[in-house]
Amino acid sequence: MAHVKVTTFLSLNGKAQEAISFYQKNLDAKVRFRITNIEIQAKMDPEYTFPESEKDFVSHSVLEIGSSELSIIDDMMDEGTDVVTGNNLSLCLYSSSLAQVTDFYERVTMDKRTKVIIPLEKKLFLPKHMRL
Repeated sequence: MAHVKVTTFLSLNGKAQEAISFYQKNLDAKVRFRITNIEIQAKMDPEYTFPESEKDFVSHSVLEIGSSELSIIDDMMDEGTDVVTGNNLSLCLYSSSLAQVTDFYERVTMDKRTKVIIPLEKKLFLPKHMRL
């Protein structure tokens, strides 16, 4: 059986590092992973582009708070969407099985209430990613 977990994902419109520091100080959060736009460009993908004003934006981070995980970024995961109150919180479903991810995607998109924002595809950090 594949390992599945759900985590909270926050998009904070340029305030990610401030939130990370807050959670570290007040909730004893441990930063398991953190990378900025400029670090992605330097270490992972020289073709990665972003506005100069966003070079130090947190592109991805994972915090551990007790037995929970929280992911925080500065920008929205899907281009062209502005961060506004109400769309800056997501739930991320992780699975150790790519086949299970595909199965979940196929089942959930069969429901007429599901709106596909980003279809199932490979992303820089993930072999399969979708946004519904």
